[in-house]
Amino acid sequence: MKKFFSLIAAVLFAGSMMATTVTKTVAELAVEKSFTNGAVCTPFNLDDVIAVSTSATDANSGKYYSNGEQIRLYQTGAATMTLTAAEGYKISSVTVTYASQNTGIFTEAASGEAVAFDNVQSATFTVGNSGTATNGQVRITEFTVVYDAAGETPVTPVETMDYYVVGSMTNWGPQAAYKLAAATDGTYTGEFTFAANDEFKVAYSNGTAIEDANWFPTGMGNNYTITEAGDYTITFNPAGNVEGWYAGYFQVAMKEVPVLADPTNCAEAREAALSVSANNVPYKDSTIYAISGYVTEIKTAYSDQYHNITFWMADAADGGQVIQAYRAACASAEDAPIVGDKVTVTGALSKYNSTPQFMAGSTFVITEHATPAVPQNLGEKTIAEFLALANTVDTCVITGVVANIKKNSDGSYNKYGNFDLVDGEASVYVYGLLTADGEAQKFQEMGVDEGDTLTVKAVYSLYNNNVQAKNAIFVAVKKAAVTPIEPTEITIDIETEVNFIDYVASAGWWQFLAENDEYEISISNVSTTQAAGTYTVDDLDADYSYITIKATNTDVTFEECSLVLTEGENGSRTIEGTVRGSDGNTYNIKLVFVVPTAQTTVNVEIPEWEVYDGADYYGFASVIFMGQAEDSTYVQFALYGNDVIGDFTYDDCYNGGIEVAGEWKSPYSMDIHINVSDANRAIITMDILCLNNTLYHVTTTIGEGFENVDAAVKAIKKMVNGNVIIEKNGVKYTVNGARL
Repeated sequence: MKKFFSLIAAVLFAGSMMATTVTKTVAELAVEKSFTNGAVCTPFNLDDVIAVSTSATDANSGKYYSNGEQIRLYQTGAATMTLTAAEGYKISSVTVTYASQNTGIFTEAASGEAVAFDNVQSATFTVGNSGTATNGQVRITEFTVVYDAAGETPVTPVETMDYYVVGSMTNWGPQAAYKLAAATDGTYTGEFTFAANDEFKVAYSNGTAIEDANWFPTGMGNNYTITEAGDYTITFNPAGNVEGWYAGYFQVAMKEVPVLADPTNCAEAREAALSVSANNVPYKDSTIYAISGYVTEIKTAYSDQYHNITFWMADAADGGQVIQAYRAACASAEDAPIVGDKVTVTGALSKYNSTPQFMAGSTFVITEHATPAVPQNLGEKTIAEFLALANTVDTCVITGVVANIKKNSDGSYNKYGNFDLVDGEASVYVYGLLTADGEAQKFQEMGVDEGDTLTVKAVYSLYNNNVQAKNAIFVAVKKAAVTPIEPTEITIDIETEVNFIDYVASAGWWQFLAENDEYEISISNVSTTQAAGTYTVDDLDADYSYITIKATNTDVTFEECSLVLTEGENGSRTIEGTVRGSDGNTYNIKLVFVVPTAQTTVNVEIPEWEVYDGADYYGFASVIFMGQAEDSTYVQFALYGNDVIGDFTYDDCYNGGIEVAGEWKSPYSMDIHINVSDANRAIITMDILCLNNTLYHVTTTIGEGFENVDAAVKAIKKMVNGNVIIEKNGVKYTVNGARL
């Protein structure tokens, strides 16, 4: 529904008038910078002011994909993206748009949400987990950055400063994960994981920017370099000059990692692998271990191309996922193990993130062959029974209520069908729902919604020791019962601050606008010269006739109505009758418009006004005036054309009004007088009569910087009786006006 100009729009506009906005898609950048698919994302500029850089330990992060339309950053590599403004500029907000296939998030913002900053030099975004993916990735498709020249917007001073470890691993910016904690002896400490060749210093910062003088030790270069990857403790002394500490300020000590005994089974091998300090660092300097266990799951099937296979193993045949043989050498598909085989795996132990594993290239020998199980259908089971069976071979038919369906960023259901199936206190995660014919990626076409009762054929599976039904097969769905809403009779009676806009003389339109604490109402006719009389739904303009329920922000359109408009004394109008809404309810409506009078006069003195050329903002020649009194009363109006010297009314304004004590006062009429006292000063007086029967008398003087643009140079647009009059080079054009 189209609504009349609101204060929210006015305030947003006022706040952004002096800012610069740059928007670039990754596809545009790929063309400008000649980026190629799969190339590393080296630092680049969005424009002459904003630079973008990425940082991650994951080799896949910070690369261009999808033919240069995305930049991908992965949570597994502790990835960050930093936007830095050039000297003399400050960033006030950043909006990042994700691709629809996103599995991760920036912890600072969801896709398309603007993150406000207090005019910072550098803004950093960190990749997090969406809650539905173990290892999330952010696929960036577009950037929008709003920034100002540093002197235009005052920066609020920050009194509290903190110490951070900053360096190549943080893109030399302060990050919360690298903040040092204060100790009782006046020093600051922290424990961090570094990669080999990481360089860093300590910085004194407010968490968003670092001043040049706040680096320890000072001077260009002079960084501490990590020679061996691992976990380290850093102790920092702000006083400096500590003998034996790096440049007198901080001490770096590698944490001792307790070495476990040599493992002899899967459980001990898991503990040993998880004890190493970083990804793919071998346990005990690549010592080779031979560990026996049972294959519990084939993680990645045998590869003809690479001649390897990945599987989980445990000390018992039903032991779950204990340790993984990652890409173990396997000569052929016939040599590959199956679930239940007992194997001895030989290789070095390590971890990748939280996964304990034999490193790639390990070998295995099958010492006991399992009898290949013939899958059976065990029939109907409760979800609790299904879980208790822990049977990874046979099929069960289970039924439950659908909950927590995974959604795309636009709110639509994911095409694979990932959700929880709940039966009482028992539930299982369904990872992918196939059609009855076994087709994948058809979930959006199955008509399954949250709250429905769904029956599927499922096989018990484990992923990272979490139970799931992978690729379950659809059997039947019973839609959730919908409780019918009983029609209600509602009375809306408003007799205060109702607005009636009369365009009958010029365009045959009229419009009522009213609201109270519960409802906002607009009623308007289709083009006709008859004002008073009875109106049915066919007589009303559907785009401008509706009821908005404020509690739910729901628009109710008119299905049927019988409304009588009557004309009273002194221009008053009343419309009353019944409306059957699109929600099934009947609304008894009475709106009374009384022409406001100046029962109270309030003087408003604006000490300083801002004047802008509105052509770029509105798309046509106009001049925008904005000002604020010392008590925060806010006034705004925009005049058509560029000739702003003279007398004007509300019809000459594109919009305008006044906000008092944070509340927008709906104007009924405006009289504006603008006179020039000398070459650079203009005196403005205004009388704004509002629907609350209050006349606001506004006065101000615009001093140095005011300029009157010659009307003969540009087109003039004015609103006269609801019509737009466009004048250019002495020729006038008339366009039917638009309702509010």
